[in-house]
Amino acid sequence: MSSPQVITIGRATDNSLVVNKPSVSGHHAVVTFITDHIVLLEDKNSTFGTNVNGRRIQQTVIGPDSQVILGQVEPLDFRQILALRAGQAPSPPPVSAPVPKDDSLDFRAEFAELEKLQELYLTARKSIQTKDPLRQTYIRAAFSLVPLFGAAIGQIAAAHFINIPQKMAALDEEYKRAYVCPNPKCRKSFGNTPFADLAARRQCPGCKAKWAD
Repeated sequence: MSSPQVITIGRATDNSLVVNKPSVSGHHAVVTFITDHIVLLEDKNSTFGTNVNGRRIQQTVIGPDSQVILGQVEPLDFRQILALRAGQAPSPPPVSAPVPKDDSLDFRAEFAELEKLQELYLTARKSIQTKDPLRQTYIRAAFSLVPLFGAAIGQIAAAHFINIPQKMAALDEEYKRAYVCPNPKCRKSFGNTPFADLAARRQCPGCKAKWAD
């Protein structure tokens, strides 16, 4: 994204997302996209406030799993925010259909990519924590290793409107979204489990997708 995309939320009709409920202020909150799936949520001094995961906030990073309440009781569905952004953004290029597999539960190749993703995530965390800039050569390497996650890291690193703790939170949210079972019918989150421990299990305990020999 060349510039941050902003979506306003509130009861007033000039908002991007209108929530016409009594405890929602006229201009209640603003979300600014950091990556395609992670946003910065800011309460605009609303009367009844904004709560994320049970805590009242002024400004915080949220992702698809965040529980957001506007005012006293109004939940904010993250899918609404994504849908609004999709309406603002240009259509993505068409993607070629995947080649069918002989074994529908064989995800060894996709699982191997998660090792690169974890290495990239740990390197990025260290770089942000030590306030070292992500050099262009590093960004290019990130793209070549894990294109989608590498692009997200580039967006986070270039987000000058957020501070270092918020960058760390955005990186963690993006990693949590990407570090999952590669079976699209499962997508079980692996949390902070080391890749070597996952490989030793050889398959997903839920969907039984094959990860390693």
